[in-house]
Amino acid sequence: MATQQQIDIEFDSLELGNDSPKLIASSKATGGTLLSAIKEQLSTCSSFDFCVAFVADGGLQILVEAFQELKQRGIKGRLLTSTYLNFNSPDAFRKLMEYDNIEVRVFQGNLHAKGYIFDKGETSTVIVGSSNMTQTALTCNKEWNVLYQTVENSRLLAELRGEFNSLWNDTSTVALSQEWIGDYATYRSPRPPKSKSKPTFQAIATSAPSGHEEIKPNKMQQRALEALGAIHRKGETRALLVSTTGTGKTFLSAFDVLATKPRRVL
Repeated sequence: MATQQQIDIEFDSLELGNDSPKLIASSKATGGTLLSAIKEQLSTCSSFDFCVAFVADGGLQILVEAFQELKQRGIKGRLLTSTYLNFNSPDAFRKLMEYDNIEVRVFQGNLHAKGYIFDKGETSTVIVGSSNMTQTALTCNKEWNVLYQTVENSRLLAELRGEFNSLWNDTSTVALSQEWIGDYATYRSPRPPKSKSKPTFQAIATSAPSGHEEIKPNKMQQRALEALGAIHRKGETRALLVSTTGTGKTFLSAFDVLATKPRRVL
């Protein structure tokens, strides 16, 4: 009779296929880099999903040839990045817009995950670790990334896809567009010396399906509106909101006025 340990080992083998997980760490001795691994997987995949906090101009430059080949072959992919630390440049976002086979969305918040999924038939190759899509991270930084192969119905792959799709469809995530890039570029413009760092960029207005601009409360505003609602129900006529610059206090005031419809507002 098989022991529980033997069953677990056999299950893991079924999930991972014939190849065991391998560590990818840039090495001058072997010449192995994450860039070479990504290029190899892109050359044979039928679709792909990338989730990286940072996408730099240099990182895109060394992948231009691979991305052009994908475009010519009609291979579609999804790329999820972020506004974390406002690191990504507007030029990098504009470059991504050139690939109509790659759908790009931006999580407006503190997303710091790094993962690459390559699908090929009933199997997938996954790379998860520390590397963003920057030139140094893909080629020479001291990074640790694990590559493993798995079948489509594996539990681990399902959990990873679930997390990706959750972020992809999050209310803080927006589809990359030229209009959004313009707003981001203005917000990210150089600041005078010694100024305090700005909070992470988050667009307030999103385009509604009808084509009209629809302004919705962000997460901070939603919580504040709930608190203000409790204050209003108590009959209070004054409230004080303390929040950092750029979080949307002015819009919050407008939302509260719209909800309560008072005769006078100061």
